[in-house]
Amino acid sequence: MQLQRDAVVENIVPADLRATANASYAVAGIFAATAALTWLTPYVWYAWFFAPASAAFGGRFLGSVRAVFSGNRASGRSVG
Repeated sequence: MQLQRDAVVENIVPADLRATANASYAVAGIFAATAALTWLTPYVWYAWFFAPASAAFGGRFLGSVRAVFSGNRASGRSVG
């Protein structure tokens, strides 16, 4: 069991993990925004079809925002 765990941990790249987390936050933001908009219109669920796009583009956007605020941009690190 320990051998399998070590193999999994060795293959985790922090930058990939951050990119995946950023994409998840972007999709969660879309769902939260559409949940708030359901009070205005019943057709807002159509926006859920754009959730995969929000994962791709929103994840990159959140990665660049995090890089700016954490100072990683100055060090040349690429996030996402």
